[in-house]
Amino acid sequence: MKVRYSSVALRQLDEIFDYISQDNLEAAHRVKSHIVNSIHALSQFPLLGRPTDKENVRVLSITRYPYITIYQTTEAEVIVIRIRHAARKPEE
Repeated sequence: MKVRYSSVALRQLDEIFDYISQDNLEAAHRVKSHIVNSIHALSQFPLLGRPTDKENVRVLSITRYPYITIYQTTEAEVIVIRIRHAARKPEE
């Protein structure tokens, strides 16, 4: 199954990297790589995340780091909608 990122999710991933890289560039690369690899697992296991009250929308917790990925599943692809720190308030 194909995994596609929304422009918002790509921007958020870059923001996570930029924020961490201010203190530790190597850690920023590690975190970004782990997030991307976790999301890539959705190509094989699209139902890996927990369901939400919205149809076909799921939440994947990124283990080891405090981030979550909100994504939507269709028959053909997984669409990553948002990537955010778990402590942040959900965006409407």
